[in-house]
Amino acid sequence: MLGRNFVFRRGRGVLHHLLEQNDEAILLAFLIRSDQTHIWSKVDGRTPLAHAAVEAHQVLVKWLIENCAGIESTDFDGQTPLSLAAENGHEAVCKLLLEGGAEVNSQDKDGLTPLAKAVARRHEGTVKVLLAVGSIDVDRKDNLGRTPLYLAVYNDCLTIARILVMSGRANVNFWDNEKRTPLLWLLEKNETFTIVNHRPRGTFVTIWVRKPKLLWDIQNTQEEIARLLVDNGADVNLSGPDGRTPLSFAAERSNDNIIKILLENGAAVDAKDKTGRTPLSWAAANSKNENSIRILLGNGAEIESEDKTGRTPLSWAAGRCKAYAFADIIRFSLAGNDMNIMKILLQAGANVESKDINGRTPLSWAAQNSHGESYFDVLFEKQEDRSMSRISQWASSPSTEDIRGITELLLENGADLNAKDHHGRTPLDWAIYWGNEHAAKLLR
Repeated sequence: MLGRNFVFRRGRGVLHHLLEQNDEAILLAFLIRSDQTHIWSKVDGRTPLAHAAVEAHQVLVKWLIENCAGIESTDFDGQTPLSLAAENGHEAVCKLLLEGGAEVNSQDKDGLTPLAKAVARRHEGTVKVLLAVGSIDVDRKDNLGRTPLYLAVYNDCLTIARILVMSGRANVNFWDNEKRTPLLWLLEKNETFTIVNHRPRGTFVTIWVRKPKLLWDIQNTQEEIARLLVDNGADVNLSGPDGRTPLSFAAERSNDNIIKILLENGAAVDAKDKTGRTPLSWAAANSKNENSIRILLGNGAEIESEDKTGRTPLSWAAGRCKAYAFADIIRFSLAGNDMNIMKILLQAGANVESKDINGRTPLSWAAQNSHGESYFDVLFEKQEDRSMSRISQWASSPSTEDIRGITELLLENGADLNAKDHHGRTPLDWAIYWGNEHAAKLLR
């Protein structure tokens, strides 16, 4: 028969092996017949109580608590038994530990509380158990300044976000270490698309790749969370470290319903960030549909608002060079809705000859962004030279239909093909500068 202090090879004791077997009855029997040192001893940095909390061994947890088994002991990560139980969603174990006097606001090495752990893992029932403790600090920040509400919002977890907000103890305007509120987090993180930056042939291109989760589900959830936060006092005009407001991010990401919610609740339509850009400027440069543009203009957005570089929304729209990747199909952004955005801005009175601080016009920016021979052959070709064969040649391209008319649109609205900037460069010069040979050929 093995003695209480028998040690197996490689320095591993009986307790270690019993924990590996994970048999609650045998573990309990062993600890009852062992001396007190085993109750406090650690295996892999955790006490028997910590291991029992992870495995949800309720009988063992209760016995260990009654025998003063270090309810606040921490493992290598600074987690207490309560933190481990909360992280794993073991509601009954959490109740036992709390009844035994466990500190509900304990923090691990990352500053995360048991509540934060439960929120991060989406354990709704555990969150409710912890919130029932009167002394809980719902806004206890982690090392990054994030509260549990931040984690719920970041994970698009509407149910838990609602539980926290409706408890009346979560501050919806809490700033993290980077001075971002939960509402800013929601709109800035952009869970709908992941962004990949690329420079093919010297041209900066942003690729937006749709994530596996259904776009509709994500947008609906984010809209409901935004409404929840705003309805419960979130300041729609609080800006982040870059001066951008929630409306700025919503406009950039084409969150049309959220744009409406923000505007209905007093969001400043022309709020400028630290670069002087307005929500309309961001929408013109990045929006994935024209609806955002219409909504902003319909609410009085300034069409000629200039940023610190002197660029207007039309300038940003003309200079768009993005690619959106949906499944295995990539389409360049100067197409479809982008053409409509240009039309809407021009119809609203945008100055086609506006110049930035370097004297560059929208046409100059449009000329810079080459997408290769197929782009410019169609873009700059005269209408009378466009045969059906030339049009059908690029018919398979999702960007062809509207790309070919963008320069004509600018010219029809008074754009000067030979306009020079402060360095004496014309649109042709910029095409040459960026090495866009086909563009240069067509602009001559």
